[in-house]
Amino acid sequence: MYRTVFSILFLGHILGDFYFQTQKAAKLKEKSIKKALTHCALYAFACFIVILPAINKWLSLAAAFLSISHLIIDLFKCAIIRSFSKYKEKEPILYITDQALHLICIIAAAIFVAANCNTLNVPYGIDYIFEVIGTGKSQALSSLLLILLVWKPANITIKKLLASYKPEEEPENNADKNAGGFIGFLERIVILLFLSIGQYSAIGLVLTAKSIARYNKISEDKQFAEYYLLGTLLSAAIAIFSYFVLF
Repeated sequence: MYRTVFSILFLGHILGDFYFQTQKAAKLKEKSIKKALTHCALYAFACFIVILPAINKWLSLAAAFLSISHLIIDLFKCAIIRSFSKYKEKEPILYITDQALHLICIIAAAIFVAANCNTLNVPYGIDYIFEVIGTGKSQALSSLLLILLVWKPANITIKKLLASYKPEEEPENNADKNAGGFIGFLERIVILLFLSIGQYSAIGLVLTAKSIARYNKISEDKQFAEYYLLGTLLSAAIAIFSYFVLF
């Protein structure tokens, strides 16, 4: 019960904090309380959308708690950012702390719901759909959460954590940035596919093939090689960790 509730609430967080928020909006909310409030309203919308199929009093309370706690955490983070001119140097720590606090709130909310609610009732139509496609609701939810987790959240996490290691070079255009993010997403999807069929050794082939494609730049630029290695290992670690946590 706890696992299912956690997955539902975590799905709301992933949608609200990553998919319902653009990079531009994330920057603007650091300087504007109005933008922060708009983001938190969208976050609340995401939280309530995901609980609709099984909505009850306890899930509604959990969604409300997460929405309010998200607002408090984000406003506190924005205050810190506005107070320190050199916050960029501490951005990885600030990002990890921010997400850790949100995660603690989600865990607390899931425990609260699981302790007060014995079962989650969903409409018969939803049960019937899962019967037709031959999969359980929990498995489908975990699969959806896994795919969403290794896409935009993983890309943003890698970018935030490795910002200080990125080589100084000509600015990338949006097309290059989007291509890099999509390549990373495909890499993690392939890793997940190999994990799902138990072909763990094949993961090394994926990483090797990726390195061969960048061999010239890796061999010529030591700083890029270090950045590339950190990014590749972190990307693979996120995929592997997410898979074993959810499955």
